[in-house]
Amino acid sequence: MNELKNSINQTIEDLSEKHRMHRKIRFLLDVRGLLVTNKIKGAYAEFGIFRGEMMYAASKILGNNIEHYYGFDTFEGLPKPKGNDEKKFVFEKLGFMKSTYDEVKALLGDVSSTLIKGDFRKEETKKEIISVLKPISILSVDCNWPSSVEAALNISAKYLQDGSIVYFDDYFTGTSDGDYMLPILEKLKVEHGIKCVYFQTYPPFARAFIVFRN
Repeated sequence: MNELKNSINQTIEDLSEKHRMHRKIRFLLDVRGLLVTNKIKGAYAEFGIFRGEMMYAASKILGNNIEHYYGFDTFEGLPKPKGNDEKKFVFEKLGFMKSTYDEVKALLGDVSSTLIKGDFRKEETKKEIISVLKPISILSVDCNWPSSVEAALNISAKYLQDGSIVYFDDYFTGTSDGDYMLPILEKLKVEHGIKCVYFQTYPPFARAFIVFRN
C-alpha cells in the first residue's frame, strides 16, 4: 500500500506545474518549431502584457525567429468593463494585475521591443499601435474583458499571416456563461476573412490557434 501511495505522490510531483508561467512557456516551446518549419517571419505582439514575463520568455525561446517584440497594456491594471463584459467575465476589480511601464522595460532589458501604454479599445491608442505594428507571426492575447480581446483581434487582423499563431491565455476563464470566445472568433472570420484553426490547449486557461486567411 505504501508503495502505491508513494508512486502516486511521485507522479503528482512530477506532473505538477513548477511555475505560474508553465503553460505559456510550454506554448512557446511548442510553436518554435512551427515558425522554423513553416518559415513564418514576423513580429511577436502581445496585448495585456502585465509584467512582461511572457515576452521575456518569448525572446529567450524564439530568439532570431522573431523580428521585433510589441507589447500593449494600460500599465494601470484592469480597465473598466464595456457592454456585457461583466456578464461574460466576472473577475477581480479595476487595477487588477497592475505593473508599470518602467518595471516591464527593466525586465525586458535589451530585448528589441516597443511598448505602448493605453487602453487599446480607445481610438487614440489603436491608431498609435497601428502606426508601428508589423506583420505578426505570434500573437498573444492575455485580456480579461471580452471587449479587450475583440479590440486586440481587430487591431491585429490585417497583420496576421497564413500560419501565424494566436495564443489566448484566458480562453477558459470566466466561461460560466458559455464559450464567450466562439462569437468573437466567428466575427473575426466574417469581418476579416481570418479562420482560426485549433492547435492546442494549455491547461488550465489557455488555448492556441493557427491562422488561415480566406
